Amino acid sequence: MDREKLYDYLLGLMEHTVHRLESSIAPPKPVACASMGYAYRYAEEGMTQAIIQKLARLVSLSRASRVLHAHGLALEQAAIARLIVESQEDVFFLAFGILQGITVVHKKYLYAFYFADGEDELRTYTERKGRPLISRKDVLDYLAETISPNAIKAATTTTRQIASNGMQETSPFIMEMYGGDPPEFQMNGLLAFQPLRRLYDDLWDYFERVIVSFIVAARAFGDNDLADGIASVSQYFERVRPGPW
Repeated sequence: MDREKLYDYLLGLMEHTVHRLESSIAPPKPVACASMGYAYRYAEEGMTQAIIQKLARLVSLSRASRVLHAHGLALEQAAIARLIVESQEDVFFLAFGILQGITVVHKKYLYAFYFADGEDELRTYTERKGRPLISRKDVLDYLAETISPNAIKAATTTTRQIASNGMQETSPFIMEMYGGDPPEFQMNGLLAFQPLRRLYDDLWDYFERVIVSFIVAARAFGDNDLADGIASVSQYFERVRPGPW
């Protein structure tokens, strides 16, 4: 099976997982929203609801990475990696909170995650600016204390390194856009630039790491059959990793 077919399969599997897990909890309901008239929200603002939202986000971010990859937008693809790795870390953080017990850190996270600062038109600008923030350090500290360091490193390090490289936006990084004949800024993609082929291979790493989040999430929901099935796919994905482009 070639790369593109594997990506299609994994995206389908991830979507199926979101739908299967969300079927086990009450669905969102439309509520009044000052900015849009109404919007869908979960009545229960809990851990499982947060996991579902993060998994859905991982699917859409993976699709976005694939689109950017296809158009040679390698630097933008690297920028998306930061959102991917943070969502992945959040899934681990929430899932292990369910499996091992909710902590004060989880409660703080949920408060900030569900805080709706822009939906109350009566709130002042100053009040809206005071919204609580999710502490990335708290999430990472929890993961370091709770999960095997080797396990979390294997699941997130590669993508986090890609994210760090892609988000610095320093001159040497941006100047990778410059080239061609005549040389100029290549603002429509970098497909012809051989030195950036390494970033295209990063797409495989995104999928390889992201799929682990879905295994952990299924475990947290108590759906071990689903988790075992995804784990088998993940192992196959690792075995058939293709060579460089």
